[in-house]
Amino acid sequence: AAAFGSASAQTQAPASVKPLIGFGMTFGGDTLVSGNYSNGDSWKISSGGLFVFYAGAEFAVSNEFAVQATLGYHTDRVSGDNGSVRFSRVPLDLVGLYKVNPQVRLGGGLQHASSPKVSGSGILGGINGEFKASTALVLEGEYLFSDKLGVKGRYVGHKFKAANGSASVNGDHIGVLMNYYF
Repeated sequence: AAAFGSASAQTQAPASVKPLIGFGMTFGGDTLVSGNYSNGDSWKISSGGLFVFYAGAEFAVSNEFAVQATLGYHTDRVSGDNGSVRFSRVPLDLVGLYKVNPQVRLGGGLQHASSPKVSGSGILGGINGEFKASTALVLEGEYLFSDKLGVKGRYVGHKFKAANGSASVNGDHIGVLMNYYF
């Protein structure tokens, strides 16, 4: 029995938890608001952009499979001398990753984006709108430079419905993210 227990312990990797932080840039989705600066340059806010920051943890299930849970802030914002406007949301991700080789992992999961809203200030203060929370599919691949640093390519397929039910917008986006593992 002792030999069986010893062999069983050697075949399973001990459970480990790695805290992580990350950031990235995303592109896509529908244009929510657009305009021109006073110099004539144009700007736009999209439902799939632009910057995302997050923190969480990775849970090693086995040597080949891990699960990541993160909470973040995702925003697209423009500002000028007399006003600003942004689209923001709070994404909660749960993603499983399978190790293809020591540097490459592929995976998928779900993202729940809560509190999606458009808000303006200054001359753009009349631009406001809230959306219902949205849950979407996440597909991603990660290249690990080391056990501390990885870069991800990601697709997320959101659809945001206006809180008043009047319309919906496509929030699908692709992104490039950088993770740091502690």
